[in-house]
Amino acid sequence: MGYLRGEGVAPGPVTPGADNAAELLAGTSDTLPDVTGDVAEALAAALDKDGKVDLLVRCSNDGSRDLAKSARRFLHALRRRGADVPQVRVRGTVADPGVSPRDLHADARAYTTAPFGNGIRIVLFRFRGSTDRGLHAAMANLSDEHGLRELRLYRSGAKVFRAMVAESSTQLAGATISFGRALHLVQQAVATTQRAGKLVPEHLSTLRSLLGPDRPVSEDHPADRLTPSEVPADEKLFALWERPELRTWITAEETLTELTASVGEALETTLVINEQQRLRRLGEILDRAVAQELDGGKRERWAQRLLDAAWVMHENQRVDEAAQLLAIREQLRRTEAPTELAFFRQLVGRLLLGRLPPELAADLIPGLPSDGPTPEASETANAEPGGVLWTPGSSTEPAQGGKGGLIIPGGRMEVSPDPEPDPK
Repeated sequence: MGYLRGEGVAPGPVTPGADNAAELLAGTSDTLPDVTGDVAEALAAALDKDGKVDLLVRCSNDGSRDLAKSARRFLHALRRRGADVPQVRVRGTVADPGVSPRDLHADARAYTTAPFGNGIRIVLFRFRGSTDRGLHAAMANLSDEHGLRELRLYRSGAKVFRAMVAESSTQLAGATISFGRALHLVQQAVATTQRAGKLVPEHLSTLRSLLGPDRPVSEDHPADRLTPSEVPADEKLFALWERPELRTWITAEETLTELTASVGEALETTLVINEQQRLRRLGEILDRAVAQELDGGKRERWAQRLLDAAWVMHENQRVDEAAQLLAIREQLRRTEAPTELAFFRQLVGRLLLGRLPPELAADLIPGLPSDGPTPEASETANAEPGGVLWTPGSSTEPAQGGKGGLIIPGGRMEVSPDPEPDPK
């Protein structure tokens, strides 16, 4: 880094790329250098130290492979510290057409958590109002089964949005998405709510008014551009459940209720049966639970959750595991025997840990470690997911029974379609 700043001598041969990197850092050139290895890392580190976020974004979008990778890592660290970092394109894509730095849409940002528990997530976004040109922030609580559960709007959007993302990133796994994708998720949730004949949150009309009629909406999923790998062996597959993106995943409530009752009957029966008969009976119960969980449209919901979680994993520097989730998704979508999928037998079987004798659990749950699951995984697997809204400073575990709240100090909720202009 010192040589790039004109200090000292180069640690090795000076290449044209290194000279170009020094010129970019000094501001005497706008050309992105073709650099690799340590030089790419040093340039990204120097840009980060100098606070040149726009150049880091350029390097991430258009730089050489090594430079883009290094730049993305520093940008990710900035986001985790709550910095206001512009949207970064996935490699191989092009920027949204027609958007200039002075465009109304240029201030739009969006962030989503991974699907939590049984398909619930938080989507956070900020935007400039089409009528008042003020910055606004929003929090949407979405369920892939029940739709839009809650919507909250705030003025002074930049500060509130940063606070929400910073708070979220310390408690729930999440990642940046395009603003158009965030709007698509909200629209999709609204449609689900309306199909169920339920009322949408009261602030939806205010949000629509603030967004205006021409806000771009995108159905494109960023994870569609990622490449699947292979489904890992059962034991490595089981280890994925300890990752924050999957740790809270459980079956639907009705599946869990029936599973618990059936397993209880099988374990407590007064009939004289041997262990092989008991094992066969429990295996049939797991088969039914997996089949019920993947019946009809539920299979596509699980495929979508895997896609969403893969994107969050990828953005949180777990690229190999993200590729594995994509492979599991492909396996789910093409199989004709879903009850045989190890991932979903693990999903169901994890709910029984602590209830089954170890020898039965080892035979029923593929990939179960020989020393059993970690205490954290066991407790989380049996926890009721409740709600997904968090209160800053509270436990990362959601409240029981679906209670919860989002409290952002200094934010004011929108209460009318004609908000006050942002003083900024």
